[in-house]
Amino acid sequence: MSNFRRRLMMSFEKKYTPVEYLESTGTQYIDTRYYPNNLTDVECKFMYNQFTSNTASSVFGVRDSDGSVKQFLMSVFNDTLWIVNGLNNTSISGITPLVNTEYILRITPQKAYWNGREILKMNKSIANCPNYSLYIFGRNAKNGFVNNPLFGKVYYLKIYEEGRIIRDYIPVLDSSGIPCLYDKVEDKFYYNEGSGEFLYE
Repeated sequence: MSNFRRRLMMSFEKKYTPVEYLESTGTQYIDTRYYPNNLTDVECKFMYNQFTSNTASSVFGVRDSDGSVKQFLMSVFNDTLWIVNGLNNTSISGITPLVNTEYILRITPQKAYWNGREILKMNKSIANCPNYSLYIFGRNAKNGFVNNPLFGKVYYLKIYEEGRIIRDYIPVLDSSGIPCLYDKVEDKFYYNEGSGEFLYE
């Protein structure tokens, strides 16, 4: 769909215009203001455009500080999938994410699923919950510092607690045409807190 048609639609759809995805070039990210806990359950559809050699690339994540086990994230490092949830800091053998390929990951307090297939049993501990908020398109590495940026796309991200959805992020253009994520639960827009602007389709 052309940008002109999207803007034409916005005259009828006042709040926002849905788009298929937001795409980060490595400098954009969103702070969810959500703090993962021992009940957190995240599902995300995403695609990598590229990987950076010897540097992790996080679709979403948070880590208290270097050397801490207080983490919640999904990354790819040297072509290897990493899922971290409290006590787990696990590379997943047999799964090598590819660029330009859509994936759906779900991390629950008990298990992790890759495109609907169980790939890992989790071992969540409330003592190892991060004390910082979850970022999308990168990892919150303490006090607002983002690292391990995603070069790729996010199609949606949902956060649940005990089966109850508490965040339902979809990619949209707001009424001013700015690409952002809209949370259908809070009825709230979440904007890029990095530099540049998200790409979209």
